[in-house]
Amino acid sequence: MVGETSIIALPAFLAATKLYYQGHESLSIALASGCLISLLPLPVKRIPFTTTDMYRIERMKDQGIVPGILLIPFVLSACLVQLESLGGDPSLKQYIVLLLCINICMSVPKVLLTVKFKGVWTLGLVPLLAGVLGGAMYELRGLNNSSLLSFELIVGLLCVSTLLSAVSVVHIVHTLKRCFTSGEAMIMSDMLVLFTLDALFATLEKMSPTHILQILSIPRIPIHIMSQALILGMILIGFLSYPILSNIPSLSAKGAKVNPQTIRLSVLFYAVAAAVVLVIIRPWAILILTEDPFLWLIQFIIEKPINRLGLLVYWALIVMIGVFFAVQNFGAEITENEVKDKSKKGLTYLNFKRKYFHALAVAMFLPGYLVDNDLMHLSFSVALSALILVEYIRVFNVWPIGKDVAGFLRGFLDKKDRGVFILSHLYLLIGCALPVWINRITTASATFHGVYGIITLGIADAAASIVGYKYGKNRWPSSTKTIEGTIAFVASMFGTCVLLEAVLGGEGRVLQQFGVALISGLLEAVRSVVNYL
Repeated sequence: MVGETSIIALPAFLAATKLYYQGHESLSIALASGCLISLLPLPVKRIPFTTTDMYRIERMKDQGIVPGILLIPFVLSACLVQLESLGGDPSLKQYIVLLLCINICMSVPKVLLTVKFKGVWTLGLVPLLAGVLGGAMYELRGLNNSSLLSFELIVGLLCVSTLLSAVSVVHIVHTLKRCFTSGEAMIMSDMLVLFTLDALFATLEKMSPTHILQILSIPRIPIHIMSQALILGMILIGFLSYPILSNIPSLSAKGAKVNPQTIRLSVLFYAVAAAVVLVIIRPWAILILTEDPFLWLIQFIIEKPINRLGLLVYWALIVMIGVFFAVQNFGAEITENEVKDKSKKGLTYLNFKRKYFHALAVAMFLPGYLVDNDLMHLSFSVALSALILVEYIRVFNVWPIGKDVAGFLRGFLDKKDRGVFILSHLYLLIGCALPVWINRITTASATFHGVYGIITLGIADAAASIVGYKYGKNRWPSSTKTIEGTIAFVASMFGTCVLLEAVLGGEGRVLQQFGVALISGLLEAVRSVVNYL
């Protein structure tokens, strides 16, 4: 969609301009060339080796390929711009440059594989792709000239990362059928590949006694290492236990009574999960942290006992009260009539139930970040890994709670949750967590940038949805979103930002806050990927 592309491309152009004046001319050219490619009216096609019925949305115009390609490079560029502005650690800046160049090079095959080479506009694609690839390679050449990275290793990294990206995006679409659009699959693939590469780089740094790979020697914060262990570990658990999990649903479907084989396979799944944690994840964390992760966690909590123990108790109370209220008022199961109720009243009620969890997110995450941003950083990782585990249990009906979890969550689904996995709650959590995780890369203190995700999804998105469903009458062109909902989004986000900045003693950048709220509201109105991302 033209509107979405323009809204994403404009900030990316601004980031490219900023990088140019900060001395990263080659990166600036690469990013600007990518933005120009996104503005070309090129016809697109499906990701190779996939079929239409594998996607969450069948229409190609709604696949969100442009944000899927541009979003991660833009986020990394913003990190680099902020690091340069704050005078951050030089080694960390060089490391971000490396990841950004790798990600930019990963985007080139995606463009080639998803663009139909028809029409006169494809003539402009070749020089722009040359600008993307050439700019990234020239920036990497600078790392090679400074003896931080050999040319052979650069080529190897680019080949491996590009192959991983291509394979992972196809695998994601195949495995998680009807869960993603093309753009969403690309975003998740890029995040997963970069997260895995970073873990690999951390391992190589520790295993290289002579520290040949100087660029990998960066200050790594322990909470980031723990996050990698939790999230990548949970994904590894799913991968290794899939042969076990895939046999459980067929056994569970044979009758209402629990099959003894189902119990045995479920216990075996839990055993595999425990073995992965103890045999693979824990030793890796010990290697990187240089101490036992469980002991580190205890020390981390008692380092600030009042704040951290107090927050843990507060979160436990919020979760218990919130889930109890949901079960009592929304019910653990829904009837067939409720599923088929497509009236405005029925959709409004379903929307209210879904946005109830947005309110819980704000009640938990906003105080948590303001009181202790490091604990919030780690807690997001714990929560994400726990939700992934819950999805394993729900999808494969793992004994003893798989059926109950599936019944409870069924009451909160809408048309976007048609795939194998229910991803809305994962997207909500990731959308709130990403600004917290990214902000921690550039600064140790809790800054206003870290709460943008919580405000955008927890408050603004909920306000837009509720107002749009109840009062919305005027729709945006080529969108189901209403203008009334967008006004509610912008007003609630802007008001919350101004109020929160006043409480935190910020710089009073009212015009900047309004600009952020306006761009976010417009993007929410025209987006083709899940707006939590």
